[in-house]
Amino acid sequence: MAVLARWRHCRFSRREALLQFTASVVPVALLVACGGTAAEQPTVAAVVNPSSTAAVVSSASAVASTMAAAASTSSATLATSSAASSSALSSAATPSATAAATSPASSSGGGVVFWSNSGYPYKDHVGSDLVKQFEQGGGPTVDFIDTTYNDFMEKLLTTVAAGTPPDLSYVDDYVPQSYACRGVLAALDDMMSRSKVVNRGNFWPGIVGNNVYKGKMYGIPHGTDVGLLYYNEDLFKAAGLDPSTPPATWDAALTVAGQLTRKQGGDLQQVGWPPFWGWSGTQQWMLPYWQLGGELITADESKPTFNNDQALQAMDWGKKLYDLQGGYDAVTKLITTGLKGRQAFVTGRSAMVFATHAAQTLDFKGKTNFPIGSTFWPLPTGGKHANYISGWSLVIPKGAKNAAGAFQFLEFLCGNGPQVAWALGWNCQPSVVAAAQSPQFLNADPLNKLAIAESPTAKYIITAPGGDKILGLMDKLVTTVMRGQQTPHDALQATSDLVQQALTDAEKNCVV
Repeated sequence: MAVLARWRHCRFSRREALLQFTASVVPVALLVACGGTAAEQPTVAAVVNPSSTAAVVSSASAVASTMAAAASTSSATLATSSAASSSALSSAATPSATAAATSPASSSGGGVVFWSNSGYPYKDHVGSDLVKQFEQGGGPTVDFIDTTYNDFMEKLLTTVAAGTPPDLSYVDDYVPQSYACRGVLAALDDMMSRSKVVNRGNFWPGIVGNNVYKGKMYGIPHGTDVGLLYYNEDLFKAAGLDPSTPPATWDAALTVAGQLTRKQGGDLQQVGWPPFWGWSGTQQWMLPYWQLGGELITADESKPTFNNDQALQAMDWGKKLYDLQGGYDAVTKLITTGLKGRQAFVTGRSAMVFATHAAQTLDFKGKTNFPIGSTFWPLPTGGKHANYISGWSLVIPKGAKNAAGAFQFLEFLCGNGPQVAWALGWNCQPSVVAAAQSPQFLNADPLNKLAIAESPTAKYIITAPGGDKILGLMDKLVTTVMRGQQTPHDALQATSDLVQQALTDAEKNCVV
């Protein structure tokens, strides 16, 4: 397997990577997890841009009033307390959070074989507590197996072919459509139609589509996260900048990044902000593109739509930002040589980084000796708020022996109590909107308010069949343009053509 690009947060290896699998399985797979532990946190200042808050859609209106408090707080010690997690676990056992009574699986026999994720394991963590509560509430036994990423991404396909799949499994949230089109997953719509707990409207809009293929739903979002822009307050002060007013616009980002860049003898020592590095790596070019109103693909997911003026503007701005700091190659060398993940931010080589909401514990906890501010991605003139959202999907494979029991457990996990308990336990966020907007989650951590305010407008990569190949194409698009090897216009045209071919080829191989 060849590492193609650094990508997303990953607790189980504490790095991001885009992996290339064999053609018979999945050409490209991403390592992603929602990590961290409920322990002591670094000092993080939650800074809210009022103009960006106003752009958040109406479904986040319940959050807006709580954000003012975060804005007035110059810094706060963030802690996901064990008391809050215990409270959420307790509520998970209540009838309102337990789905057994409403599930079509209530009479299922035998246990549920569940491939849980070793990236944030069930064993000795919040997951095992949730399983106990589910079983004590009358659900079938859940036999969870903390499974490695490669195993549940590759072996899920081979076990379905052999007729021996688990009843329930995690998969990366960019593959449900691809797996569904190959006949690997069971559609959940019939069971959902009888459920009083699970429906598409429960989840954040940006993650539902990942799980829908030809109108049917094949996965349930779980363990999601969005990104925040973190910055080193000490480096801001050293550059004569006010940490309480981080860059709120594209133009301000250009100015601030230049002021934060340091050279010695012609060599870079410190950069302000590499915009296409961090949580989702080069895929982050999509965020400024979305801010300008751009979309990656048509509503029917058959044609790419990113070869346009909005994409040109996003690419031009990104290149300007890299060039004023020394150029893409020089910046990339500084932030990656001898370092992994977000270590360049932790070590002070980069004053800012776009990382997950969970990064406060995943990457920064116990590793920084400076106060950390947090804010939203700066806005272009006339632009709208946007963010990047991803996580996992829980799927029932085709041929599962106890699909009914698996869905019953899915219903339980979609209850507010289990959703909040899981999010607090792993410092991510609930995928169910009601749980995410609950006081129990919002009040547990100031950054929770910022993350949830970002979620209604957050989007994701192309997840249609062929999306695995498209990830590599997008990576090449960004690196080619940032290095000046091709003009944005030419690179976008060429990439759009290749993406169209990938979508067409993948659809030809679908059996559903």
